[in-house]
Amino acid sequence: MSETEVLKLLESAILAAREGDREQAYIALRQVIDADPDNVAAWLWLAGVTDSPREGKVALNRVQQLDPDNPRLEEARAWLQAQNKEAAAADSEVEPGRLDLDDDDLDLADPESEPAGLDDDDAGFAALKPEEQ
Repeated sequence: MSETEVLKLLESAILAAREGDREQAYIALRQVIDADPDNVAAWLWLAGVTDSPREGKVALNRVQQLDPDNPRLEEARAWLQAQNKEAAAADSEVEPGRLDLDDDDLDLADPESEPAGLDDDDAGFAALKPEEQ
C-alpha cells in the first residue's frame, strides 16, 4: 500500500470515528497499522475506537514507544482509563443472564400470563402477542 493510500485510509478511519462508526474506523485503522506499524496517529485513534481495554492499552504503549513526548498521550491514557472504569461499573450493575423479576411479576403456573404492567393496550407487547383464535 502506498503512502498516499495509507493517508487516505487513515483519513477515512478518522472520519468514521468522528461520525460514530467505531467498527468501520477500527477496521480501517487496523489496515493502516498493518501497512505502517509506526503510524502514531493510527495507534492513538485505535485506542479510542477499540472495544478491548487491553488493546487500547497496547495501542497507547506503542505510541509511547514511537513518540514518548506526544502531547496527546497522557490525555489519551486518562480518557482510556475513564472509559474502562465506566465500562467496569456498568458491567457490575447487572449480573449477566439474570433478570430482576419479582415473584408477582409473572404467574409461572400460567404459560400465557403476561408480566405485571403489560396489557393488550401496550403497543409493544400487543405486536408480539399471538392472535387468539
